[in-house]
Amino acid sequence: MATAEFRIACAYEQDVATVHRVVTDPDFLAAKLRAGGGRDVEVVRASASEVETRRTIATDLPAFARAVLGETTRLTQVERWEEAGPAGHRGTFSVRGSNTPVTIDGTSEIVPDAAGTGCQVLINGTVRARVPVVGGRVAALVARRTEEAIEAERAFTADWIKNR
Repeated sequence: MATAEFRIACAYEQDVATVHRVVTDPDFLAAKLRAGGGRDVEVVRASASEVETRRTIATDLPAFARAVLGETTRLTQVERWEEAGPAGHRGTFSVRGSNTPVTIDGTSEIVPDAAGTGCQVLINGTVRARVPVVGGRVAALVARRTEEAIEAERAFTADWIKNR
């Protein structure tokens, strides 16, 4: 099994409570997933402590990875959030694709920024690819694409908050 890790920090002008409220809101979640190219989007559950979403995405990958992951995949994403503490919100996430040997697991934290006026979402994840021969290449590619998707979601989230 091959693995690749990713780490990304997303800065927001709003406080921890505001960002947490938005990222667990079902209307926001559905809009964000559609904006990211998701089809057949479902918000299965959305609360302050747990979010589960499903969507179908085009994999849009090079041939070596497309042979393993297919043209499209149905993703299920589950996020579990702890109660807010003095350091913000902490949670875990998992992403599973239908009929794919790749999984993503990690942690998320929504913490106050150094100035105390906004916050950061800190995301650390591990991609695992159970693929012979090209597993390392597949895991690295999925990690890179995940970072790109998170950055697009950060921009969408900032716009959503600003326009609400």
